[in-house]
Amino acid sequence: MGGSDLSIRTERRGEVDGFYRILTFTLTLKMSGRLTLEKIGLGVVSISLLLSPFIVFLALPPFHIGVWFQSEPVIAGLHGVSALATVGLLALLLANAGRYSIILSHPLILVSTALGIWSILMSWFAEVPSLSWLGDPRHGEGAVWYLDMASLFAGGMVMHGDQRLRRGLAGVSLIAALTVTALTVYGTLHPGWPWSPYWFSDHLAFYGIFIAFILLTTIQPTSVLGRGACLIAGMGIVAISGNRAAILLCLILAPTVWGGLYYLHHVKKWIRVYAAALVIAVPILLTAGITLYGSHLSTTHPKGWIPSESSLASRYLQNRVIFLSLQDKPSALITGRGWGHYADQLLAYANQSSVFLGAEEWLRPDSLAREYFHSHNDFAEALLSAGIVGLALMWGILLALPCCCKDSQIPLAGTAAALLAGLSAVWFQLPGSLPFMAMAWAGFCRPTENPMPKRILTTPVIIVFWVLMLLIQIYALTLTWQQGVKVRDTVLARISSRTDALKVNDLIACAGPGGVHFTRILLKVAQAREHQSALPNDASPMLFTFLDAHKLMLAGGKKMSLRFHNAGLLVRGELAFSLTHPAFARNAPAYLADWEEMLRSFLHRAPHRTDMAALYLLWLLREGEDQKMLSFADSILDRNPNDPVGLWFSGLALAGDPAKRSEGLAHLKQAIDLGIERIIPVDPGIKDTVQQKDCPECKN
Repeated sequence: MGGSDLSIRTERRGEVDGFYRILTFTLTLKMSGRLTLEKIGLGVVSISLLLSPFIVFLALPPFHIGVWFQSEPVIAGLHGVSALATVGLLALLLANAGRYSIILSHPLILVSTALGIWSILMSWFAEVPSLSWLGDPRHGEGAVWYLDMASLFAGGMVMHGDQRLRRGLAGVSLIAALTVTALTVYGTLHPGWPWSPYWFSDHLAFYGIFIAFILLTTIQPTSVLGRGACLIAGMGIVAISGNRAAILLCLILAPTVWGGLYYLHHVKKWIRVYAAALVIAVPILLTAGITLYGSHLSTTHPKGWIPSESSLASRYLQNRVIFLSLQDKPSALITGRGWGHYADQLLAYANQSSVFLGAEEWLRPDSLAREYFHSHNDFAEALLSAGIVGLALMWGILLALPCCCKDSQIPLAGTAAALLAGLSAVWFQLPGSLPFMAMAWAGFCRPTENPMPKRILTTPVIIVFWVLMLLIQIYALTLTWQQGVKVRDTVLARISSRTDALKVNDLIACAGPGGVHFTRILLKVAQAREHQSALPNDASPMLFTFLDAHKLMLAGGKKMSLRFHNAGLLVRGELAFSLTHPAFARNAPAYLADWEEMLRSFLHRAPHRTDMAALYLLWLLREGEDQKMLSFADSILDRNPNDPVGLWFSGLALAGDPAKRSEGLAHLKQAIDLGIERIIPVDPGIKDTVQQKDCPECKN
């Protein structure tokens, strides 16, 4: 019995060992089978898309680089995950060209890449081409932004082909969105807390909208309860954001569009046309409404505005600036003025927009208090940045949803596109929410059976293009990260250590595209010095080092941002009126000597901003340089006889001469009538004098 049992056990052990060897061999073969190029590509795409919702956390302290810590590392992260997705897509294309060329030829991908390519080509017409390529460092929206978008769209479409990957991506996105919301809300309640990824919560609205559609297209709930849960998850984030525009659009626009498209869904022949028409109409109607109401507000006293009116007036100003810029240069309707250049156009045309630029008793729009403002209207900015073609392609990214989705998804896809179109007409995205948009859009867009145009988009052409796109994304990532690290370690670290070890060449190397980094730091340094009452005598060289670098860069022939040019004027104004400590007073005359030359150069680029001459003319008035003041004022009037700045300061100079007093008072009265009080405060005594009915000298 014992021997028999032993033989049975031995036999069974041999069977088990044999089975184990067979199983091991089989698994080895299967593992080898998994390491195909297609599966490697799918793995790389999956990793990039699963990482992408977390790029917003690069805004947290351990990753701070550059000047705008809560955007620059996130922009670098966007380029990084997009480049990784492109690598995976190239592997998939090489492994199975027939299948994946269809995805890469999808209209959504074609439109996105076309906008990126067009923007790169038109960037050569921009004042600062590198700024148009990479976008303003505060926002990151530039030509490469749209190439990144194409990679993420394509990666999302690939992942939506696998149910497990699709649901995993939705789960990761939900976790990231909820975490961003929690950190931002805590940071809002505790100002100064460094672990908030946003300065203010309004941008959370984009996360809420995208999460709602990600869940709806991924889980695809069929019950009312399931759909309601998806909407509550997204709309809850929108409500927490406090973004009034987004909340109103979600409450009014979204159900209206969805209800209308659902009701018309039986008209299959025209339903996509109806949906596309809504996507086009919504931003047009919103922009028109803001323009009409904003123009009415611009004629009222700003102190009577409620917050929502102030916001509408500011957006009206921004839209008007774009109109004036294009009116001044009609060729920009074709070429655009370049991405990242809106803040320069705002600086160039604000004085034409009847805003209050200088006097403290008037409310000054927040867009004029910063040198990096965004237009808050992505459609208008696309027109300004990339011309009519750019605007059409921007719309195409939204139109791809209702035009390329399944028939059953048209109401939901049309609602998503119309909702984002409406929000994009009054707000703007930051790079952290772009991966969420890509995942939401990928959930609607299905690969077309016949890629278009088939004869042009052959596999070799697609491969070559995506290789070039990968190189551009790697270049953008490298430049953004290196530039940010250099600014942080070379300039900001030395400023925070309160040393004056900075050299002119260091500052020139860290200027950023068009000098935008330099501009921000220079103004911050000037403000910090202004508020140091007990300033040691050896603390002024840092500011003068900045001014030396600024002058060298302007004289160097490089294309610099208008904001960069303007910063030199602002700091000279500080030297003349605010930085009165002996540490500055000793050296200030040498830097004030070229004020007029720099001002004339600025006005050559921005002839409408004569208000920027007010401080210089006030300084001449204080120094008793009446003849110089009159000469400069007359040069302004030679260009525009009705310029209030030129009239006011020529009037002050002429009124001091008894023989020309009558002419001077007439100029002063005309300046008041033309709105000089928008720019500088007017002495009540002078105003009373020139406005007296019995003042014969004041009559024209």
